[in-house]
Amino acid sequence: MNVKIFGERHTATNAITEFVHLNFNALCNDYGFLGWKHRRAPLKSEWQRVNYRDTLFIFTVRHPYSWAKSMHREPYCMHHPQLKKMTFDDFLIHPIEDYENILKMWNQKYQSYIDMCEQVPNSLILRMEHFISDQKNAYNQLCLHLDAKENFQIYNKYITGKGVAGKKISLAAVGVELTPEQKIIINKQIDQDLVAKLGYGLELQN
Repeated sequence: MNVKIFGERHTATNAITEFVHLNFNALCNDYGFLGWKHRRAPLKSEWQRVNYRDTLFIFTVRHPYSWAKSMHREPYCMHHPQLKKMTFDDFLIHPIEDYENILKMWNQKYQSYIDMCEQVPNSLILRMEHFISDQKNAYNQLCLHLDAKENFQIYNKYITGKGVAGKKISLAAVGVELTPEQKIIINKQIDQDLVAKLGYGLELQN
């Protein structure tokens, strides 16, 4: 069984790829197999043309609050450098790539992940926060699909989008503080039903 990982930027796609290599006898397919890992999930007409029955599709997700803050810090949009110079409040409502804003992008991409999960025979949604806090649980979930190596090993390095390994992964890295006004901006645009389906919650403001 091979693996294809899809997930937005700042959702530990690199770390999870290394975790799979470390613990399983599985190949993680790259760009040549159904494209960019940060794209929307492929349509059925796309993935039906490849060897999907022998592929485990892993979708990495992250709470919209902490993800939005990470995207503001480094959106990885080289063609749009002014994004990093904006205030966080402005960044939340500014167009990015071909989306109305990053929150609408979160909605559309994450819904596409759920849709594909319901269609392919082998799939798994991994919440970044749970992967960081309990890798053994993630390992146990993956063992249901993949051939495990002899001993379970924790992967504890953070890899940036530029492929640079650095500090150890910690839950502190995904913590976030937002003002009540910023939470209102996010809550108004994020798909709250989708948030709930993924097991997350939002802090509702009066």
